[in-house]
Amino acid sequence: MNGSLRHNLKLDNKPNVLYPTAILYFCLNCYTLDMDTLNTPSNEVLSAFAIKDEPVLLTGGQGITWQVGQYVIKSTINEEETKWCAEIIQQLPQDAYRIPRYQKTQDNQWIYQGWFVLEFIKGEQIKNNWEEKIRVCKGFNNLLTNIPKPNFIDKRTDPWSIASKMTWEEMPLNYIDGLRNYIDKISKYLQPITVKNQIVHGDIAENMLFAKGLTPGVIDFTPIWRPKEYSLAIFIVDAITWQEADDSIISLVENEQDIFQFLLRAALFRALVSSEYNLEHNINRPAEIEEHENVLNIILDKFNA
Repeated sequence: MNGSLRHNLKLDNKPNVLYPTAILYFCLNCYTLDMDTLNTPSNEVLSAFAIKDEPVLLTGGQGITWQVGQYVIKSTINEEETKWCAEIIQQLPQDAYRIPRYQKTQDNQWIYQGWFVLEFIKGEQIKNNWEEKIRVCKGFNNLLTNIPKPNFIDKRTDPWSIASKMTWEEMPLNYIDGLRNYIDKISKYLQPITVKNQIVHGDIAENMLFAKGLTPGVIDFTPIWRPKEYSLAIFIVDAITWQEADDSIISLVENEQDIFQFLLRAALFRALVSSEYNLEHNINRPAEIEEHENVLNIILDKFNA
């Protein structure tokens, strides 16, 4: 990365306490992929999972997601993480939420030649309906409360994970020139908070599916080791940023403990993800900076900060 484009900053007086957007069935942390290297799953791969339908490339899913009849097949980025997700989801109850389960090969393996398979679940994303979406976010994370932290989380080095570590002071802040005013502004309001980390969904806003007569679907399980309130805050920030939610959505969570601080950290996280992506690809997208500033202003105005 070009150091001349960065600023380094360590926020003072903040706690050292212990992430985030594809749409379809992305159990892995998000990486930027070379589209030229992507392949259609071979007949051998499909046969290994006893699949006879022809694969159809799905929109979303970062170009590595195919529908094959009643299933979805994806190319794995991290086999350790994929296997972990498969085992965890097998253990989760399905009465309140439809969570696509992983399918094994005919010889009882989760992955074959870099591919894995999940159930395809019906539903679509819908705008608004914020109260139900908040309930889904909180309820799904409650299912994950007692799951131990897996080893792969600390090994991640993608932009989302780097941004998360910077947000929670596990590494110094690094950011592009365009974020200087944003960082200065948000730093004035960040205060120490006591948190309890657990496995939560790190990218749930775009990954809820709704269908008439069915329980909500939760897809693209992106496991991170952060507080439940932080996952909820990321949902709120993403809803404002990408789903046209207005400031009234914050009123639905304003009684959550330390929610202002969690919202600030969620906003900072998303801005730092953009910064890392821009640096990694040597691009400059000022419209993104303006978008993040608008979201921060909405949060600050709501709390009369």
